Amino acid sequence: MAIVKNFKCPNCGASITNLNSPTGICGFCNTPYIIEGLKQILSEGISGGTTFTATPEQLHNRILEVLASNRSAPTDIFENTVIENCESFSVPSYYCHYNGSSNYLVELGTKASKDTNWNTVSGNTSAEVERIISGNSEYDNIVNEIYNPYRGSIFLNVENLTFDPDTYNISYNRPKEVLLEQFVRPEMQKALTMSTQKQLDGRQVRNLSSGNLNIEKDGTIDKVIVGVYHVALTHNGNKFDIYTTSDAVGAKCIEIPTDPNRANEIYALEQKEKSIVSAIGAAKVILIVALVVLLLFHGRWLMLTGSLIVGGAMIYALINKKKELREVKQKIDEFNKVIPDLMNRFKLQNKTISGLERLSKNQ
Repeated sequence: MAIVKNFKCPNCGASITNLNSPTGICGFCNTPYIIEGLKQILSEGISGGTTFTATPEQLHNRILEVLASNRSAPTDIFENTVIENCESFSVPSYYCHYNGSSNYLVELGTKASKDTNWNTVSGNTSAEVERIISGNSEYDNIVNEIYNPYRGSIFLNVENLTFDPDTYNISYNRPKEVLLEQFVRPEMQKALTMSTQKQLDGRQVRNLSSGNLNIEKDGTIDKVIVGVYHVALTHNGNKFDIYTTSDAVGAKCIEIPTDPNRANEIYALEQKEKSIVSAIGAAKVILIVALVVLLLFHGRWLMLTGSLIVGGAMIYALINKKKELREVKQKIDEFNKVIPDLMNRFKLQNKTISGLERLSKNQ
């Protein structure tokens, strides 16, 4: 049986001690109550999950870090963001743990004096998939992004779970039977491909193909519940949302604020960087051609002169383009530091985002 600590009557605040049933009547004021978390565990066969442990300070720090992750955020992102609301809910999910194996065929390349020799080789590879899958399709993106890669250290057995009175619970709408084909198999195929590439250790390969995929029949799929904090915020009146794990480590932001002018600025800088890199590559090719012509036709005055002129021009262009590239890279680095630097300054000045008190469950 799950342990529900410090659960209070919603009417008079008296402690509820009868945990044999998710429903009951308060012995002090006769108010009916439902312990939703316990109700779900008893009816759904939950085997474990996460408990809400994040403090307001931890949530606040995570929010700051999420805001700072957008390099094109407005420079007033910390000063003019307001925490409007914080709610917690439990999403029914599945813990999946499978092992898989497959064979493969691949052509390995060996450099010869003039060409590459290709030899077909075969091998076997294995991989492991361990992840959390939302049991409600509406929360797929949130659960996947904040709870994967799987961190087993925050998951507790059902006997050790606790529930907060203001936490609401989502219902399952995805059956366990669809998980293997819809989620486990595609993830296993990706994992096996990565395992094969690791085995090949960066060698020159081509025509990689995989054989039959074998997935362990006795793999684990358990029902669990995962806690999610939903923080609603506004920046200059525009709404956006941040979702975090129950310990505020994993996080996902919906429609994080972006300054269009700053976004255009970094886009222009990166496009300029690509253009310069392309120009440097073209200049190197032309320089090599000029040197080849110089070596082949050094006895002809006209060809010699032309090659020297073109080669000198390309060397000059390379020097200037590399200098320009360094300057652009420096501007990009400086741009990328702006928002993180503003966050560090915000912290050093002991400032907090407006509405911090709304992160507390005891408000």
